Amino acid sequence: MSWVAISCTTLSLASRKAFAQESRLAPASTPSWQVDLRSFGYTGYEPRNYEWPGPNTIPPIFFSSPNAVVVGFVTRHMVSGLQRRDQEHLEEPYVLHIISLDTHNGAALSVLSWPVPDPRSRVVPTDHHNFLVTTPDQMTLYSPSFKRLAELGLRTLESSGSFWVAHLSPTAKSILIEYSASDPLPHHFLWINADSLRPMASWTGTSQLVATSAAISDDSVAIYMGWFPSPVRTQVLIRRLDGATRVFCDAQRSCGTPMILNQSTLVLWMARDELKVVGLDGKELFDEKFPYQTQWIGKSFAPSASGQEFAVPVYRPKGGWPGLDISPKMTLDKVVVYGIDLRGPVYTLDEKKLKITYATLSGMALSPDGSQLALLADGILRDYRIPYSGSKTDHDDYR
Repeated sequence: MSWVAISCTTLSLASRKAFAQESRLAPASTPSWQVDLRSFGYTGYEPRNYEWPGPNTIPPIFFSSPNAVVVGFVTRHMVSGLQRRDQEHLEEPYVLHIISLDTHNGAALSVLSWPVPDPRSRVVPTDHHNFLVTTPDQMTLYSPSFKRLAELGLRTLESSGSFWVAHLSPTAKSILIEYSASDPLPHHFLWINADSLRPMASWTGTSQLVATSAAISDDSVAIYMGWFPSPVRTQVLIRRLDGATRVFCDAQRSCGTPMILNQSTLVLWMARDELKVVGLDGKELFDEKFPYQTQWIGKSFAPSASGQEFAVPVYRPKGGWPGLDISPKMTLDKVVVYGIDLRGPVYTLDEKKLKITYATLSGMALSPDGSQLALLADGILRDYRIPYSGSKTDHDDYR
């Protein structure tokens, strides 16, 4: 793999509640800045044939520090000539791009690109300003000067029918690889420390439980959800680094798809119209319901690295015909930012005029303290300032 260089003051709880209420009444609709990534080569390429055996759930946008937001995307190019397998230097058909932008004005800080063998390649900012490049068969850790620090080979794809997906913790310090040689059973799990590429733990799911989603935090807790074939039943399990596992939820209705926010809190996507925020002790902190006929909650949550805020896209369904299995068109209605300390929404971004759809919203991210929201749609990265900030977090502390 070769490199080519292209170019708050903390408020009182009462004050925060009052400020959050004012923010909800006056949602923002104007970005502080925006950048057209198509000028950096963005094409919107999506490897549709890779939706199954599994997508890469590592988001394309990160706040690598309070001063920089990083966007990673893959483009495809035509390979010149006929290549042989025994050829010493094969020309890769994909290129991974990393664009680092100033969070204050959107100015480009650095632009990098290099060839990769797989369209599911992603970049993850890690500790000490290093960054990790992931593919389904290898992870490589680089220094800021592009020195290769560590490599980890992944023998997780054994056949063309293999399932592979990567899950990232909110602080980007832990990665969980979920894979299967063939659908549907069994699913294997590999827990990796992102700062050193050291495997921390590995295990295999039971033959009765089919894992359907997973989440990971940095305090030795991983969560995944599954169902039994008959009767339909769901579980959420919590597993620690030492292998100790407990059943967090066991129900005939959906327990909810989990996302870990911090060491003690997780979000459960209950249905298209409901989400719950609960403690790992089982105590429910709050729940949010939307009118099912007019608003659906997306699953692409964006947590802040502090674990005190998270953003949720809310879509407006239009058209469709359930009887003929025709799905409605999903248009972004708003993005809601929730604060854990306030037990509810603290800010609403209303961008109906942009006509962003479920298919064109490529990703979103919250800054470490929850004061900025980055939205990537139709090749344009937009940055919004959130008046409310429940957590003031130093970069060296949260990474």
